Amino acid sequence: MVQFDFQPNDLHRLNRLMIVVRSARLDASSGGHRTTHAGEGIDFLDYRPYTPGDDFRKVDWTLYGRLRQLFVRLNETSRQLAINIVIDCSKSMLFGTPLTKLHQAQLLACGLGFIGLKNGDRVNLFTFAGGITKALGPMSGMRSMPSLVRFLHQAEGGGSSDLLETVRQLRARRQHKGLVVVLSDFLNVAHCEEALTGLLGGGSKVLAIQVLDRLDRGIGLSGSLRLRDSETGRQVDVSIDDVTRASYQRRFETRRLQLEEYCLKRQQHYLLAKTEDSYLELICKALRSQAVVQ
Repeated sequence: MVQFDFQPNDLHRLNRLMIVVRSARLDASSGGHRTTHAGEGIDFLDYRPYTPGDDFRKVDWTLYGRLRQLFVRLNETSRQLAINIVIDCSKSMLFGTPLTKLHQAQLLACGLGFIGLKNGDRVNLFTFAGGITKALGPMSGMRSMPSLVRFLHQAEGGGSSDLLETVRQLRARRQHKGLVVVLSDFLNVAHCEEALTGLLGGGSKVLAIQVLDRLDRGIGLSGSLRLRDSETGRQVDVSIDDVTRASYQRRFETRRLQLEEYCLKRQQHYLLAKTEDSYLELICKALRSQAVVQ
């Protein structure tokens, strides 16, 4: 298996991006997101009439000179977006070319985590198989970037995928608010839609990133083959011709579209990420076009 390989210089292409999700939870801690809430920021928002007890330092005396009434200046405050990145490390993620699916998921997590940290958001990382296996965070600010990279380097694959149990554990930890990014192949993941519904019911916004290899999509399958389920170990001998492969690809694409449509109908976000794709292009182009980042 190719180990996670990260080139820090690549991230300059992500410097001007910010993750923006409508209706996602924003916390009052300092962050990079401008809001319409009054606070202690430096950017002017509005005026309101003075009331007893207000800080006289906030009175606009120039306006008083014109109107002979006291008004207090309101400034914008910055809010943090909670970003929870959840990475499938089950056995089915351990193959792929030119990168394994897990490697591609790690790169995407690294890029999204970088954007969040750079903009002062609160970032949590989780790996899961039968449930949460490792967790890191909350983190904020670029000083946390080395910790994020080390965490991804240490991610280990194995076991079967149980997204529903993972979501239950996230909710029990109260670490499901804001944006939840789930990186998985979503293959043989039982109760997938039920798990995503659990996130939505808890107030999350969801970005489902389906990481797939060419073989998952039936590309390159032909002749007499022995196929083995990477998670259960079950084997089956098959003979694949053009008709069989085309039938498989139609059924596979139908299932993939069901997941995508599930997300879109609920105003959530879905991204297909192939192992041959550039993770930088996926973040810069595909996510931007879906208004997840700007």
